[in-house]
Amino acid sequence: MLQRNVAFWVLLSIFSGLFVQLEPARAQTPPAAASPKLSCTDMEEFLRSAKIGPLRNVPKGVTNPKRATLTDGKITHDAGIQTINETKAQFTGSRGTEMNFKDTYKFNIAAYELAKMLELNMLPPYVERKVGGEAASLTWYVDDAMLEVDRYKNKIQPP
Repeated sequence: MLQRNVAFWVLLSIFSGLFVQLEPARAQTPPAAASPKLSCTDMEEFLRSAKIGPLRNVPKGVTNPKRATLTDGKITHDAGIQTINETKAQFTGSRGTEMNFKDTYKFNIAAYELAKMLELNMLPPYVERKVGGEAASLTWYVDDAMLEVDRYKNKIQPP
C-alpha cells in the first residue's frame, strides 16, 4: 500500500508540472521543425545527446522552466528543461505549510520511469542531463498540447 501511495504522489507531482511544461509558447517562439516518428527510446537518446540551442523562458510555471531547440543534424525538436532542486525545512504557500519541502527536477525523471514500469504510455520521455553546467531534466516538448484548465474552461470532453 505504501508503494502505491508513493507512486501516486510521484505521478501527481510530475503531472502538476507536466501540463505547464507541455504548453507551447506560441507567442514567444514558433515550434521547431516536425520530427520523424520516434520510439521513446529514440527520444530519450536524442534528449541525452543532441546539441542544445539557446534557452528560452516558458511563460508559465513557478519553477522557471526553460525551452530549447535541440538538434543532432538529422532531427530538430524542442525540449522542456527543468533545473529546480530546492529543499526547505518549512515551506508556506497558498495551500498551507509543508514540512521537509522538496522540489526537484528528479521527480520528473522518477515519474517517467515509474510510468514506463507501469506501462501507462502517457508521459513524454524525461532524461537527466547537464545544461549550462547545471543538472536538469529534459523532456520531449509536446507541441499543441492543451492545458487541463483550458479543456475544463472550454467544456471540451477528453477523447
